[in-house]
Parts: sequence; structure tokens; C-alpha cells
Amino acid sequence: MNALEQGTDLFSSVGLSNDASFSFAGERRETENREKFVAFFLGNEIYCISSATVLEVVHPLPVSILPNAPAWISGIAAFRGEVVAVINIKKILGISESTANGKTKLVILRSNAKETQFAIPVDSMHELLAISPESIAVDPNDSNGGLTRLVEHESNVFRTIETDILFEKLEQCVR
Repeated sequence: MNALEQGTDLFSSVGLSNDASFSFAGERRETENREKFVAFFLGNEIYCISSATVLEVVHPLPVSILPNAPAWISGIAAFRGEVVAVINIKKILGISESTANGKTKLVILRSNAKETQFAIPVDSMHELLAISPESIAVDPNDSNGGLTRLVEHESNVFRTIETDILFEKLEQCVR
């Protein structure tokens, strides 16, 4: 099993505490005042989402298309007896579609406020990160009402997806 597959298993099988984060190599690093993020690739760019909203990372599920749905809603899928909306985050962010690479995953997200679940397909998983709040800044290139923010982590800069804004966008669509 390669490091990426091991990392995917971590997302669904390891309970993370507030005082530590895990790398895919199984190393434990102490963290203070850091939030955990699940990082993944969309095209050639790395994005991440707060792990607090990630329910699970799974292999792609069969998706049923919804007639008359916005272009950024791929459809719905059955996940553990529940119906989840599958959101094409690439269309929302203006990222061109890429060919399947065999590493595609679905990140199942949960809105705690509404107890609803959504899924976003990602091209491949990257790693689990612990990020301090001070390293998150406004994304000057965001054209989606604050949907993305910039993060600096270990001398790299990439984007977070603000799930609260994503959930609001989807809920406005289904009203």
C-alpha cells in the first residue's frame, strides 16, 4: 500500500485528538492552536478543507443526475443509506476538468448546523495538515464571495475552501 492509500485510510479510521496531527508516515507531531485540514488536488493545485467538516473520504460513488439542477451540481449519490448532493467544485472554482487518473476520491462533507451531507469529487488526496489560524488570509483572486482563502504552510501557498459558504450556496439552490 502506497503512502496515498495509507493516508486515505487514516481519514476514515483514525480518530484525531486536538493535541496532535498525523503524517502519512505515521509520525505524530505536537501542535498548538492549529486546525486540521484535509488537503487534496483539484487539477494541478492543492486545496484543503477543515477536517471538522469532513465526514469521510471514499472511492467515487454512482451519481444520479438531477434534471434542471445548476451545472455545478453533478447529481445525488447514496452514501450509507443517506442521499448526498455531489457538488462539482471545479465548476464553481473555474477549474478545467481533468481526465480521471484512477486516484479520484469523494470527500463527504457534513454541515453540523443542518445535519446534511454533501460530496465533492477530488482528483487525488494530498495529506492531512495542521495549520495555524494566522497563516490563513483573504484570497484576492476569489470571485465566489469568500469561498476560498489562501494558506501558507511549510513555505507553500494554497487555497482552503470555506465549507460554510459552500453549504450556503447549495442550500440557496435547493430552496
